[in-house]
Amino acid sequence: MRRIGPEKRYGITRLFANNTLVGITGPGTYLFFYLEPGEYFLASQTFDVVGLRMNLEAGKDYYLTQTLYAKGIRLRSFLTRHSKELVMYEVAGSLWSDWGLDEGKK
Repeated sequence: MRRIGPEKRYGITRLFANNTLVGITGPGTYLFFYLEPGEYFLASQTFDVVGLRMNLEAGKDYYLTQTLYAKGIRLRSFLTRHSKELVMYEVAGSLWSDWGLDEGKK
């Protein structure tokens, strides 16, 4: 992937709640944040800006995922809400990944 400058690093995602930055993530990472109950427009910016309107209730947890996909020669993304079980399953699956160098490709 080509980079166009330090602010355009591959896979860096900024998450905003009603135009306020609440967190930044990168590939293989996660974040959590706290918001007061109410109506929010959650927007994430990776290569494009996508959003999700949600009414957050007090005392509840919400689980979101940012998914990247190729559309032609460009990467696009979407933000979706999921169950805790699905998100925890995906996070646990990352523990089985081998993040080291491939010895055969030195």
